[in-house]
Amino acid sequence: MLKLKKREREGQDKIINANKPFLIMISVIFAFYSLTLIFPFIWLFVNSLKTKFEFIDNPMAFPTSFEWKNYVTMFSEFNLATMFLNTILMATIIPTVQLFITAGVAYVCAKFKSVTGKICYLCAMVQIYVVISGTLPTTYKMMADLGLLDSLLGLVFMGSGGLNFSFLLLFAIFQNISSEYKEAAEIDGAGNWRIFLQIYFPQVFTVVLAHWLLAFIGQWNNYIAPKLFWPSAFTLATGIQDISNRIGSGVLAMEYPKLFAAMLITIVPVLLIFICFQRPI
Repeated sequence: MLKLKKREREGQDKIINANKPFLIMISVIFAFYSLTLIFPFIWLFVNSLKTKFEFIDNPMAFPTSFEWKNYVTMFSEFNLATMFLNTILMATIIPTVQLFITAGVAYVCAKFKSVTGKICYLCAMVQIYVVISGTLPTTYKMMADLGLLDSLLGLVFMGSGGLNFSFLLLFAIFQNISSEYKEAAEIDGAGNWRIFLQIYFPQVFTVVLAHWLLAFIGQWNNYIAPKLFWPSAFTLATGIQDISNRIGSGVLAMEYPKLFAAMLITIVPVLLIFICFQRPI
């Protein structure tokens, strides 16, 4: 056994040595590509510490006076804390409701064979292959008729659909989990909700967590939905747009360092989440 492992390691070393020039070239290319991605964040950070006159004079120079108060100003003058609260509520509630419904629908369709389950699966497939962007006016009218416009509840309702890519993935996983768990639990007197929540849902929790994290990031950066369906409350995405418009003229004209500070503040939570949960993602 030890000899076999030693031979495998030697074979891997030979492959690496044979492809070393190619690996070095690929590493250099990706290192350069990484720098192109990091540079905008460095540029934003450097310019967020300037006065507006320093920025106008030379956007590529380092600041002479480090204006950390730009970050404080964003919370005191632009109510950034409220934007954070609205964004956190939207980015946590919508994915949670959506994925719970999705997991439930996928479980029912996979374990209870029926015509309705087949129709749900077909509808999920149609949403993937058919462009449905043209339904936005109809969606807006429906939300208005239901009295759900301009509210967080309306956003949750609109984003709580269970027939999406996550449904297809969870449907396939539930299909491949043995039905003997369900049959044994039914013999012990467990109901459908208990079987789903205590037996099947824990087995797909890591998949649901990964999708939740991706959905959280998507909702954090969501601009169109809150702009159309929750216009009275600023999220970070819509709030940054409002700050940008205010900085374009008036008393705050050309105060771009403050805008850059706000942009960096909104990016930090998503970066921290990605760093902490990069393996599930």
